[in-house]
Amino acid sequence: MDYLTVKEINEIDRLASKKYGIPSIILMENAGRAVAEETIKTLKRQIPRYRRDTKTQKIAIFCGSGKNGGDGFVSARYLFNHGYMIEVYLLKNPTKISGDSLTNFTILKKIGIKTKLVSVNIFSNLSHELKSVDCIIDALFGTGLKGKIEGLPAQLIKLINQTKKSIISIDIPSGLDADTGFSFGECIKATVTVTMGYPKKGFPNPQAKKFLAKLIIADIGYPKQLKGR
Repeated sequence: MDYLTVKEINEIDRLASKKYGIPSIILMENAGRAVAEETIKTLKRQIPRYRRDTKTQKIAIFCGSGKNGGDGFVSARYLFNHGYMIEVYLLKNPTKISGDSLTNFTILKKIGIKTKLVSVNIFSNLSHELKSVDCIIDALFGTGLKGKIEGLPAQLIKLINQTKKSIISIDIPSGLDADTGFSFGECIKATVTVTMGYPKKGFPNPQAKKFLAKLIIADIGYPKQLKGR
C-alpha cells in the first residue's frame, strides 16, 4: 500500500484537474458522498432496528472553512436527502468560506439546512445539544493544518471527544499531522476515518492509530494513471 505525503496528494489533485480535466468540485462531491455512505453504515450498525427510521436520527457535522469543510457540506446534503436530521456547525464565519466549499455551502442554505456558528456564546449549550445526536462528522481541519490547535477550536475538539458519540472524520482526524502521524495538541479521536484516494504518510505511526481507528480508503475518482505514480 502506498502512503503519500501531503505534497504528493496536492500534486495528484492538481494533475487530476489540470491534466485530466476533472473539476475539483467533482472530487469534493465524490468525497462528501463517500463520507455520507460510511455514516449511514455506521448508524445502521449502532442503532437498534426499531429506531431505523432516519427521521428519528440526528447527525451533527462540524465544518471548517476549507476544503475539508466543503466535503462536510456535501455529506450534509446527502444525509439530509436520506431523511436524517442534520445540524451543521461552522468553525468560522461564512464570509471565510470560498471556492468549491462556498458553492456547496450555498446549496445547503437553498435546500433548507440551517447552520450555526460555533462561538463562545453557544459553547455552553453545545454540550447539551450533542447529547441528542446519534453521530458526529468531523470536517474541521484537513491535511493542510499546520501548527498547534489552540483556543476555541481546541476546546471544541475536546468537547467532541468527550461526547463518546461515534465520530466519522473526513480524510484525517482534525488535529493530526498527515505527514508524521503525530497530533497538533488536541486531536479528534475518530470511530471511523474516511480518507480520500490514498492513505497518508503518517498513518502507520502507532501514535496515529488511536486517532484514526477504523480506516476507510474512499475512491473519489482519481484517474488510474495517477495511481502508483
